[in-house]
Amino acid sequence: MKNRLLYLSRTSMLGGAEISLLDLLKKLDKANYYPIVVLPDKKGLFYQELIKNNIEVNIVKMAFLRKTFNIFLLFWFSINIFFINIYFLFFLLKRRVKIVVCNSFQDSLFISVPSKMLRKKMIIYIKNILDKKWKKYIRAKICDFFADKVIAISKKNAKDFTDFSTNKSKISVIYDGIDPVEFSKISNHQNPLEKYGNAKLKIISVGNISELKGQKLLVEAISVGKIKILDVKVFFIGNTNFKKDIQYKKEILEFISKNKLEKKVYFLGFQSEIKNFIYHSDVLIHCPILEEGLGMVVLEAFAFGKIVVGTNIGGIPEMIKNGINGFLCSPDKHNLAEKILYIYNNLNKLDSIRSNASKTVEKNFNLQTKVRKTEKVYQSMLGKI
Repeated sequence: MKNRLLYLSRTSMLGGAEISLLDLLKKLDKANYYPIVVLPDKKGLFYQELIKNNIEVNIVKMAFLRKTFNIFLLFWFSINIFFINIYFLFFLLKRRVKIVVCNSFQDSLFISVPSKMLRKKMIIYIKNILDKKWKKYIRAKICDFFADKVIAISKKNAKDFTDFSTNKSKISVIYDGIDPVEFSKISNHQNPLEKYGNAKLKIISVGNISELKGQKLLVEAISVGKIKILDVKVFFIGNTNFKKDIQYKKEILEFISKNKLEKKVYFLGFQSEIKNFIYHSDVLIHCPILEEGLGMVVLEAFAFGKIVVGTNIGGIPEMIKNGINGFLCSPDKHNLAEKILYIYNNLNKLDSIRSNASKTVEKNFNLQTKVRKTEKVYQSMLGKI
């Protein structure tokens, strides 16, 4: 009989964390495991991709609460969590789930109590890096009590947990990975950037438009000194999902207008076929200004042998080795501008960087390795090792 695994995600949108889970589910050994995914709605591309790949999806409405001090919203959120936990108590019994997998710590709030009551094995993924010590402490203590296993996507994520945990043996680091051969296949070779005109250096930045992702830092960097007169174009791919992000994008647009960068910077919104844009660009710049776990888009650019610049925070330095397979900079516009200028002047002399980028994915961030290590965790939890 196949082991039933329940995967919980609070969003049906297809972001980095969801792409990571989707890739895992596609490659999972279906002879031994039967995955069941729970989402809050059918609106997003993640839901569509799961259905397309014949993966069972159940819809359970889950409250999504942004940071707030409104006592009524907090009360409503607590009541919602309480009733959803009751729902999952019966769901886990009815579906005979063996392991519960929470795609983020926040997801665990909806299912930790029934999992504990029914003695179901539970895995909690840590994919983000928290900004306050008290938040890290609370997360570690909840994971200590409820989780049988904690999986971090980078060593930096793992340290975020072990610094406050009393049970450090629970943590494992399993890097995200991609299939470089499969990913680098392009179904449509038409250049989506062509209509914006030629440029010596085409820079792409992929991610939801938000302060965390640092799009404003990149725009500021191309307005610095000599950079402003170079033949450079920047393309942002990603949506604004929340009100504060809309305001953040407005600030960037005002900066673009003030510095007359309208013919250099383009917002392309959400794109379902991101790899086609990466393929036709010269450089990917991934410059979050706040701590980030890893960054799948860096690996995707590596798979194409692209030049990548990333800020030296979070788990990014675990992927990018400065001057070897890419470039690291501080989250500072002048330092980022220096990297862009160097690449611009040496674009045809960076073949070793491109080659090492491709090798990095094959050696350290391969999807097959990720799947094998994850299945080994499942086997261990099921007592089969």
